[in-house]
Amino acid sequence: MPPFKKYKFVLVIAMVSGLLLGACSHTSPEPVAENHITIPAQEGSAIAVRTESYARPPYSGATYFLYEKDGQVICTKLKVCNKYNECETTYKSGLFRDEEEMEEGVEPFEKTESQVIAPEKLKLHQCLELLKKEK
Repeated sequence: MPPFKKYKFVLVIAMVSGLLLGACSHTSPEPVAENHITIPAQEGSAIAVRTESYARPPYSGATYFLYEKDGQVICTKLKVCNKYNECETTYKSGLFRDEEEMEEGVEPFEKTESQVIAPEKLKLHQCLELLKKEK
């Protein structure tokens, strides 16, 4: 078999394998996250995280990491960074908003969808660890 046909054959096999793997991964009823890959949050007792980012004039910003379980925010991480990327982080139980974001008409410039956190990765999230200590 000529070399270029051999590579074409290998490429076709790889593409078909990828399609089959993709089709098989969507048949699982339970969400699975591996190697830091997140999947959309679904109902159940899984813990998910989403973010909301706000501008803070003149040159800083605030990002809220909202940890959710069963549709309720259980913990909020607030990270405020200045233009030199020097950041301060605070953690609060439940839903929290700083005064600056509570003002009327203030909307986040960026939001992310909730993403399920893999059970083995939960201990890496300080907000959740601090929540455990409070109980």
